[in-house]
Amino acid sequence: MEINAVLEKYPPLRENILNLLHEIQSLNPLQYLSEEVLEQVSEYMKITRAEILGVVEYYSMLSTTPRAPYLIRVCHSPICRMLGGQDLLDLLRAKLSVDLNEPSPDGLFYIETTECLGNCHRAPSMMLNDRLYSRVDSAMIDALIDRLRQNIAGKEE
Repeated sequence: MEINAVLEKYPPLRENILNLLHEIQSLNPLQYLSEEVLEQVSEYMKITRAEILGVVEYYSMLSTTPRAPYLIRVCHSPICRMLGGQDLLDLLRAKLSVDLNEPSPDGLFYIETTECLGNCHRAPSMMLNDRLYSRVDSAMIDALIDRLRQNIAGKEE
């Protein structure tokens, strides 16, 4: 991971913490911020590790837990739940043989909920890594997961 290049992009000002942490996290294939990274950011920003950790723990898009290359976030807002978000979550868990907040058996997928993706007018919504999907249904899930698995299989050949 080239953390120093990210640090150099942002002056060590508090208003840059979120952008800096998001960008550093996106460099990690398991999409999380390690203890070493938290310490490095703390030193660079000249604020305590506890303050950095407070930011990470507050924002659901940041994590100190290793996840997976394909991170699926299902919106769990009341609107998304009313319009099929829980069914979507159940379908994903069954299709990927995974529980919430755990990597799938193949280590490729990780499902978590998030309180709101700001896309209520097109619910139910989910994100796959940084891409937002709207009006998600079972056919879309099947096609998306199948395509990802085919891409992975193609890379292994």
